[in-house]
Amino acid sequence: MGNLAYQFIEASRCGESIRLEGHSATELAALTADLADTPESAELFRALSDSRSAVCLTEAVSLVNNATDPGVVAEIVRFFTAATPQDEDFIRRLHTTLLEKSGSSGLHHATRSQSLLGALYLSQKRPPLQRRLQAHLLDIDLKDDEEYLRHVDLPPCRYTKHKLA
Repeated sequence: MGNLAYQFIEASRCGESIRLEGHSATELAALTADLADTPESAELFRALSDSRSAVCLTEAVSLVNNATDPGVVAEIVRFFTAATPQDEDFIRRLHTTLLEKSGSSGLHHATRSQSLLGALYLSQKRPPLQRRLQAHLLDIDLKDDEEYLRHVDLPPCRYTKHKLA
């Protein structure tokens, strides 16, 4: 684990913030790799997304992409309910990443469900993202993991034997 990771953990545990602007892309990539799927992941996501620098936002998306722990993804998604990021390009990249995670059958069902919830939050008041979310929901295979499907609200015509007139 690198020095920046130790500094971030210490600052986080003391309730302090650490400025991530000014660090190189290599340093930030190492930081996200070191803290992926750790209790500090959500706080790191918040710090990266709050910085608004292009390098930090790219690493925030990378952190979400590499997160596999359901608790970590849930904490990151919880951040969206308090403060939705404002950078539209960042939101689109994050939305795409969350939909990809949601569709990845190799992940834990809770990770996938939380990713879908995050995509839903980011879609609010953004019609293009809402349409992408709807398309994603329509493409879900009904033979997917039952535990995951419990969290997916599919249109009734997808899971009934009735044909629409």
